[in-house]
Order: sequence, then C-alpha cells, then structure tokens
Amino acid sequence: MTQSDALLASALTDEEPSRIRILYRLLPRSTAISLVAAAIGVWALWSEAAHDYLLVWLAAVCAVCLGRYLLYRAFTRLAAGAFSILRWENKFAAGALLMGLVWGTYTWIPTTSGQAQVIQTFLVGGMALGSAGVLGASIRAFACFVTSIIGMQLVAWLAAGSGLLNAASLLVLTFAAGLLIGYAEFRRALLSSLASAREIERLNQHQRLVFEAVTAGVAFLRDRVVIDCNSQFADTLGYQRSELIGQSTRIYYFDDATWHQVGSEDYDKLRAVGASRKEFRFRNKSGEGVVCDATMNTLIARRPEEGVVLILHDITQRKAQEIALRDALLLHAATFHNAPAGILTARRRVITDCNEFMSGLLDMPYEEIVGRDASRWFTSRERWELRGKDMYAAFARGESYTYEEEFVRGDGNRFWCRVRGGAIDPDDPVDGAAVFILVDITEQKRADEALRQSREQLVQVIRASQVGIWDYDLEAGDISFSARFYEILGMPPTTDASSIMPITNRLHPDDVKSVRQAFKAHLTHRARMECEFRLRRHDDSYVWVRGAGQATWNDGHRATRFVGFILDINDRKTHEDEIHRLAMHDPLTGLPNRRLLEDRLDHALVTARRNWEQVAVMLLDLDGFKSVNDQFGHAAGDRVLQTVGERLRSSVRGADTVARTGGDEFVVLMEGQQRDGDAAVLAEKILTSLLTPIAVDTHLVNVGASIGIAVFPTDSDHPAQLLRMADKAMYAVKESGRNNFRFHEE
Repeated sequence: MTQSDALLASALTDEEPSRIRILYRLLPRSTAISLVAAAIGVWALWSEAAHDYLLVWLAAVCAVCLGRYLLYRAFTRLAAGAFSILRWENKFAAGALLMGLVWGTYTWIPTTSGQAQVIQTFLVGGMALGSAGVLGASIRAFACFVTSIIGMQLVAWLAAGSGLLNAASLLVLTFAAGLLIGYAEFRRALLSSLASAREIERLNQHQRLVFEAVTAGVAFLRDRVVIDCNSQFADTLGYQRSELIGQSTRIYYFDDATWHQVGSEDYDKLRAVGASRKEFRFRNKSGEGVVCDATMNTLIARRPEEGVVLILHDITQRKAQEIALRDALLLHAATFHNAPAGILTARRRVITDCNEFMSGLLDMPYEEIVGRDASRWFTSRERWELRGKDMYAAFARGESYTYEEEFVRGDGNRFWCRVRGGAIDPDDPVDGAAVFILVDITEQKRADEALRQSREQLVQVIRASQVGIWDYDLEAGDISFSARFYEILGMPPTTDASSIMPITNRLHPDDVKSVRQAFKAHLTHRARMECEFRLRRHDDSYVWVRGAGQATWNDGHRATRFVGFILDINDRKTHEDEIHRLAMHDPLTGLPNRRLLEDRLDHALVTARRNWEQVAVMLLDLDGFKSVNDQFGHAAGDRVLQTVGERLRSSVRGADTVARTGGDEFVVLMEGQQRDGDAAVLAEKILTSLLTPIAVDTHLVNVGASIGIAVFPTDSDHPAQLLRMADKAMYAVKESGRNNFRFHEE
C-alpha cells in the first residue's frame, strides 16, 4: 500500500469527522448554486413550457434548499463537539437524494421544441457533473444525488420510446460511467488532501506541544517583531502570550538606545555566523530586570531578515546564587585570612590549608605546615593520638570538639591554645575534611595561674592574720560580720549589724567612688574585687583596710550572695606615709629635698603657663658656714642649718617652697609672682632674717647668704635650666662681695 492509499484509508474511517464537516461547509454554497441554476432553468423554459409546471418545480427546488439549509444550521450548532458521523452523513445523503429527484423531474417538464430538451439535458448533466466536486466527501450522498437525477432522466427518455432518445439514454449511461470514474479520482484526491491536512495539523499540534513543553522560553521573530512565542517565553518576561505576539521586541528592553545597540550587534553577528549567544538583562512587564541566557539562530542560514528564533533561559536566580556564592567565598576568604585566630583545614589528620595567623602562631612557614600532620607541635605524639581519638569520636556523633592544649612553637617555646574543631561534612566525619580554630590563651593561662596563686596567698593571709569577714545575702538583704570586723571598727562584738549598714556611709569621701566602681565591675563583668580604702570607726576616726570580695551567681547570672573580708592595714599605711615623707624631705631640717623640689617646680611651671604668671627660683648658699663647722664642729653646723631652715620657712608664704638641696645650699621656689620686684622683696626679707646671730651652745655665730635668682619665663621655661641660671647668679654674688642677691644676667 502506497502512502497515498494509507492516507485515503485513514480518511475513509467513520471516526474521521473532517469529511462531514466539508460536506456541511460546502452546503450553503451548493444550495445557492442550485437556486441560481433553478432560476436559470425556469427562465430558459419559460417560453417553451407551461408556466404552472415550471413554478411548481421551482417551488420544489426552493423547499428542498430550505430544508438542506435548516439541516446545515442544526449541524453548525454541534459541529464544535462530538457528533455521530453516520447519522449526519445519512441526513445529508437524504437531502442530496431529494435534490437529485427534484432536478431529475426537470427533464419531465413538457416542452415544445428540441432546443428546450437540449437545455434540460445540459442543465441536468451540469448539475450531475458539479455534484462530483460538491459531494466528493461522501459516496453515499453522491450516489443518492447522481442516481436520482440521472435515473429520472433515463426513465423519462425510455418512456418516450423514441429511437433517438434511446440512443441518448445510452450516452447518458456512458456519461454516468465517466462521471463515476472522475468522481472516484476526485474523491481519492480530496480524501488524500484531507488526510494530509490532518497529518499536518497533527504535526502542528505535536510541534506546539513541544513548543510549549520546552523548559526554555522560545519566540519566533521577524523584523524584530514577535510573530509567535511559547508560554514559557511570556512567563519569563511577565506577560501573557497574547500581549507579546505582534509586539516589537522593544517591549522587553529598558531603553531605545540599548534596543538599537543590541539589534545592531546581534544582527551583524547573525549575518556573519548565523547564531548569537549572550547573557543579557531584559525588562519584564513590571519594570524589573530579568537576567537571561539568550540564544538567537536564523531560520535560514545567515539571513536574519527571514526570521530569527530567540531562546531564553531565565538565570536570574542562578545569577543571584552566583553573587551570593561569590560574596560568601569572599567573606570566607576575608574571615579565613584576617581572623585574629589560627585557622586550618585537614583531611584524615593531614593539614590541607592554614591562614597567616596560624603560621605566625606556630612560628612556622606555610610550607612546613601544609601537607603534614599536627603531631609536631604537640608535646608528645601520645597527646596527639589521644586528642585525635576523642575528637573524631565527637565528629562521629555529629558534635564539635573543644579542648585546651599546650603546644610547642617552631622555636621550641611552649604556648597554650583553645582549639575548636568540627567536621566540614557531617556525613563523612572520619575520612572527610575538618576545620579547626586555634586561639592563643597563653596570657589567659598566666592570668589564671596568677589568680590562682593570688587566691592561695589570700587564703594564707586570711589564715595567718586576723581579718574581718562579712557575708551579704543580696536577695534577702541580710548581712553578718565577724568579731574581728567589729574590732577593726572599734565596736564591741555585740553591736547590731544594722549600725554598720549601709557600709558606703562609713567610707572615706575620697574612697567612695573607687569602691563603688570596683563593686559594680565585679557584679557586672565579674572582675576581681580587691581594693584599699578607709572606713570610719566608732570614734569617727578612719582606719585603712584592704578589702576583697566574691559574689555568687544563680543560673540567671544574677548575684545572690557576696562574701568578703577586710584587713587592718593602718600601720602599714602610716609606715608608707613616713617612708614617703622621708624620701621627699631632708632628714636634718625637715625641708623638702631636691626630688620633691623638682616635682613642685614642674607643677609650678605648668600652673604659671596656664595662668600667665611668673615663677622665681632662688638658690641660696650660706656665707661663713664653713668657719662654724671648723670652729665649733658638725653638731653646731647642723644646729645652724636647722635654724636657717626655720627662718627661711617663716620668711616665705604658705604657697612657696623652701628646700635644702645639699650642704649649706637652700632653694626657695616662689610661685604666683605678679611683678618683677616680688622676688627682690623676698630676697631682702630673707637676708634680713639672717642678720640675727644664731646661738650655738654658749656662743653666738653670724652667717649670711649669697642669693642667685632666675625667673620664669623671662630667663627660661625649663626647670633644670632655671636652677643652673640661679646657681650662676649666686656665684656672681659671692665673687662681688657676698651677703647679697642678684638676678640672672646674660
């Protein structure tokens, strides 16, 4: 069987409704032709036959045509759905039979001439011949029409009994045979065309299904206009398919300039190679950007004007994921390389990577760390194996592992680290990769050790010395004190604890702030609570104590109890004050020594700069003191020095400083000087105070003084320089006769 035979067989099946639709689709036109032909037939015989016959016949034609039109209207109301092919074909064939019978009776109309009979024969034969095309889709309808129309003519001719009509009847039969042969070929061609059309439609439907089923957006463009597109293409751009078809591609570009530029570039490439591919950001219906992988291909090689296929893959989410991944990688790299901790990765306990901080932590170059295990910086291989066993057991349970370990640097020094490790892939914890973070806690360990030792020392001190203990229940507000606590405050042990509270009321005003800060830091940040302060005793005197305390916190991190002690350090503080006084004063005269003088001079210059004042430095050397030592001895000399110190002190203001800097040398520091003559007035006063003889045992001795003066800021703004200038002026006085004063001169 040939392909055309197969198509014909397919078209002849009753399940194929196309034939019936063709019959009914041609029905209005064939009916109109029948009416026109009938009118012509009546007009042609109007002068040759009785008018009654013609009008009756025309009425019959009109009645049959009306019935067939009503049948057509009934069919069109259900043709869109399913229908019975056989039933509607039989209805059509019945109409064709009636039409054939009516046209067959046309030859029965009596006429008066042979010319009229020729017209009848020609018109009926033409109708029979035309039926081959109109009724080609249905053998049943064709047979009903042709058989009835030709049969009626043969019956009419044979009934006449004329030899000529008998011969014509034979010709009609011959015509009928030829008509059947022509009809058969026409029908075959028609059905083959129907089958081909149905196959094309099936292929188009299949192509449309593929077109719509493809996951990419596909559009057919011509002259940069969307001719067709699938739903995925429309969805990608946020449109309905109907909104895009017929639209310019400009609709999904952000601006005209970009549209023109892309069109020029892409179409030049299509003409050159026939294809183009790029990633591009299109504009969707809502005005947002859609990143697509866009591929363009010409339908005809290198001829984009004939049509272009555009394929879009929406990669907006993928691009966002790529950006997020890139940002994550950059963040990882930044964290990895800039973290203030050592970070390393390992697989099967072999190090695969580490950051620079890790290299510095171990004091080893990167190349000596990566590609090896970590056993080299453990204190022993046994420790390394033990940690590995515990660590990978934790990884197998899906847990991280944290521990503190002492390691050995490349230079042999030891240090402590807190290590936290975790499996990168929890599904492969043993053989898979792991990451470790190492934090140097050497200083913390040292601090902890120092704290531990301090606590031990504190316990020893408490045990070895009598300390006052206090216990404060913060929630209940109750407090209790030991007997030694009452004793330190000068109270009998039977004193009610409420008389001591609140304890801040017994703090020296200068110590309130520091004690409160220490207490707050301990409760807030758990800082160590230990400080020295003064407490008011029962007799309103103050006693120095060293206090320490420790809070207890509940599960909500709230302090519930505070326990501490105080130790009487009043004697130590008094001793320290005496030591400080001796370190800053001359033991013979009790005057400030050179160290204290320098401190006060520095402070005086700072104040003078701020207040725009003068400071005078007077260096005084006794005249005649050496003869006192030589004549009366060093004890007498000491007495003279003490007396001179007392007279100098009584000569200056309370804000001024008199210091003994060595031997028989004294320095007077005069602050707040407003006029240049103030220093001269004081110098004269000092010289006058020394005119009175000094009693040494039973003798009276006379001493004078040579005084050199330097003034800030006139002479210098540097403390040491001022002292040197005053010393230089003093020697100038000695050389000029002694027992006088002189300002520094260049």
